[in-house]
Amino acid sequence: MEHGSTSLACIFEPTQGEFVFYVCPGSRYIPPEHLPDDYLASARMLFLPGHMLTQDEITCHTLLDTRHKARQHHTQTVLDPAKYWLNPDLESFVFDGIAISDLILPNRSETELLTGCGAPADAAAALMDMGASNVTITLGAEGCLVASNEGIFACEGIKTEIKSALGAGDAFTSGFLHGCLKGWPVMETARFANATAALKIRTAGSQEGLPDASTVEAYLKE
Repeated sequence: MEHGSTSLACIFEPTQGEFVFYVCPGSRYIPPEHLPDDYLASARMLFLPGHMLTQDEITCHTLLDTRHKARQHHTQTVLDPAKYWLNPDLESFVFDGIAISDLILPNRSETELLTGCGAPADAAAALMDMGASNVTITLGAEGCLVASNEGIFACEGIKTEIKSALGAGDAFTSGFLHGCLKGWPVMETARFANATAALKIRTAGSQEGLPDASTVEAYLKE
């Protein structure tokens, strides 16, 4: 984007499982012309992290409008409400995003903040009542919980060596979206996502150790 700057984030892990973030924010405004209709029509999936809905009010309206258009083109809409709480003044846009999402991918703490429900199954049901078609909640070492109009199911986590939990959530998300795009059944998708995260945390670093699909498939056959 012309005259725009890229954000920079540095992440440190002073103790295992606890992270410190230092962020130099870049451009927060996304011009509508950068999300044209023909681009949305060509996409199979539109993924949006929650913190993008708390950056800039004009951009929030643009992104929500984009999601409405994506659904008109039968493009899957996915929301990960990660760090949505960073800007409470714009928090309502996240709830608007949930209402027009085919899938949301929060973690346990995010679901409790969003719904007030401590039990993941209750939180998943509450999120579906808000309008989400499908909900998958990551539960760390316990795996994940998936909810749809077919019911609510738990998918057990995979025990593995842990070098660092950094990047586990992103790895899970990438694995889950891969399964969605492949059209796999939801429990097969959840198992693949759990395995993707399990392989990732064997290596320290935010991107190092992220496996490709063939590596995950081979691991699941072991």
